[in-house]
Amino acid sequence: MASDYAFAVPLPSSQAEPDLLFEVETASQESRDFERLEPVYVEGMLPDGRPQFEFYDLGNQAAVRVIGAMDFFCRRNGISCRLYNSRERHLIEIALFGMVLSLWLELRGIPTLHASAVVIDERAVGFMSGRGGGKTTTAAACVAGGHALLTDDLLALEEQGDEILTRPGYPQLRLWPDQIEHFIGPHDHYAAFHPNHDKRRVTVGAGFGTFCGTSAPLARIYLPLRRQDSSSDVRIVRVATWEAARALVIRSFLPREVVRYGLQPARLAFFARLLRKTRVAKLSIPHGLDQLFRVVSAIESDLAH
Repeated sequence: MASDYAFAVPLPSSQAEPDLLFEVETASQESRDFERLEPVYVEGMLPDGRPQFEFYDLGNQAAVRVIGAMDFFCRRNGISCRLYNSRERHLIEIALFGMVLSLWLELRGIPTLHASAVVIDERAVGFMSGRGGGKTTTAAACVAGGHALLTDDLLALEEQGDEILTRPGYPQLRLWPDQIEHFIGPHDHYAAFHPNHDKRRVTVGAGFGTFCGTSAPLARIYLPLRRQDSSSDVRIVRVATWEAARALVIRSFLPREVVRYGLQPARLAFFARLLRKTRVAKLSIPHGLDQLFRVVSAIESDLAH
């Protein structure tokens, strides 16, 4: 990505040609052009009854509307944001490095999962779950254990020859204050990623851990399962192919939107090829941050075998 926008966490520098250009422009008022169009998909609900997000197919580009705040336009080689409510500027990065970039990638044939990933012994390991399922916490534990972060929350996959590659994402983790205290130290100087949310932005590679800025071959996808007992064993159990396929569909970053854009048939074929090459397993995680070192050790041992 190339951009002159001042991100809260700076993008890693690169000499490679950018895949896309991202730009932000301000507008005096919300566009009325969409009133005559039917959205492909709507999601969420605002207090006034309007949807929170709307997705459109405009022919030569796709659009994502964050109602009352901004519009994003996804073209082949770029994403532009039209900001018409400056008080909601903090949503630009949240939406961009989430649903907007996911849609842009999916339209280019690069499936995206709701997952975090690290690199262990030059291979990518993904942690896939829903919100609050433990994917970021497990990734943070691996980073604290000396492994490089590849991406958090949005995992992009592509096929190259006989390998499934994972693309690097944004060099940050969103952690709760107690997680920062456990992995790093005092949390006070870490900014909240949203004014009404207590999770904080932690830049990876600037005082905490390292970030991998290149694609890595996918070795495993783990499905974290949090336990309530701190003394329970760390168990890694391979799941059946049908269960793994179901998890990949459900834990896609935009599970319903991709269907409405007509992308699901090609994605299912991709997942079938992925499951012939990559192991998917449930990862049982004991309760307590102080138990995560056991989880990292179990993952390292599983990869070694």
